[in-house]
Amino acid sequence: MTYDFVRGQTVLFGGFGLFNGSGGGTDLGDTWEYDGTNWQQSTPANSPSARRYGALAFHASTGRVVLFGGMDSTGLLNDTWEYDGTNWTLATPLTSPQPRWIHTMTYDLLRNRVVLFGGRGGSGDTWEWDGSDWILQLPVTNPLNRDSHAMAYDSSRGVVVMFGGDIGGRSYVDETWEWDGTDWTLRTSASSPGPRRAMAMSYNTARGTVMLFEGEEQSFANRTDTWEWDGTDWSLVHAVSGPQPRRYHNMVYDVLRSRLVSFGGNNSNNVHLDDTWEWAADAATASSYGAGCGPVPPTLMANARPVVGTTVQLDTNDVPAGTVIVGMVFSLTKFDPGISLTSQGLTGCEAYTGGDVAVVILPSGNTASRPFTVPNDPAFMGLHVYSQSVTATPGVNPFGALTSNGLDLGIGLQ
Repeated sequence: MTYDFVRGQTVLFGGFGLFNGSGGGTDLGDTWEYDGTNWQQSTPANSPSARRYGALAFHASTGRVVLFGGMDSTGLLNDTWEYDGTNWTLATPLTSPQPRWIHTMTYDLLRNRVVLFGGRGGSGDTWEWDGSDWILQLPVTNPLNRDSHAMAYDSSRGVVVMFGGDIGGRSYVDETWEWDGTDWTLRTSASSPGPRRAMAMSYNTARGTVMLFEGEEQSFANRTDTWEWDGTDWSLVHAVSGPQPRRYHNMVYDVLRSRLVSFGGNNSNNVHLDDTWEWAADAATASSYGAGCGPVPPTLMANARPVVGTTVQLDTNDVPAGTVIVGMVFSLTKFDPGISLTSQGLTGCEAYTGGDVAVVILPSGNTASRPFTVPNDPAFMGLHVYSQSVTATPGVNPFGALTSNGLDLGIGLQ
């Protein structure tokens, strides 16, 4: 899968589908396009053979999607195809990499080259497609050959980033390499996603980072995490919800909509998936969960989304008469479903957050308000802060307090 940013379409070709967990499956030779709303099957007059584990990348200067290699019913392939949005055409380069599968390609925008590395059948070799021919690169430093690795082009720093993969069969690594068009450099970092293969990776323009999504670890278990590389270190990005664990999926960045798009993969039962997910953490969110308690439950809401560098007003509404003060609790911990507080004397009430920070507000009528300021720092992107209000209202229950719903504040850039 790759993103055609001239036409604004995510393009998918082939794969191994209809797998039922008991050994059945078939190579696919279909072409699909996703516009951000719907998948539509393309009907080109010519198509590559049905295959699995080929690699795709979009070559901007030619305006065509490039497909290389993979495996079909005849074995390993080293054919090069180009797709212009209407039809597939078999290219006839003078030179080609040797046949391979489970390799990876990405497009170097600065140098106008599609970069290919490794794969099963490869030899730790680096090739570049200039739009008409494959050119073997001869770097001083070569990573060990691997398959099922991931690559993405970091346009902010002008380097190709490669992570992980399988060296020599069931030997997973957590190495981070960068290709500057001349040589490979092994990068070290304080944190790492850990050894894995078959993950998806793409550059996120809005965040200015390379993002890595899930994959399979050495124990053969699928991961559930999302990481990002800023050129210096890997950091774990916390998602509130997301796809089920998977491997051998794909992910691209939709430039027009500022979204990462992921499709398919294998789940933990080795069943192939056909679901489409989008990473929307760049968009700030403010969402309610759970419910308050009492005859007329107090409600907590935000008057705007928590965008980086802005101040949001948090309002506790429906504060009951006789309330002395309102406490507002903030935490990085979310309880959903909530934890019952009935045994503490708050009949029918639930705790929806931890108690990291608490502030006290004097109510004004039936409302208590407090500002929530988000620092003007992109490092807070993707962070979720959870809040809940507690009213000190004598006589409403044995404890003399009511709780509101929980509020999930997802910090974003837009």
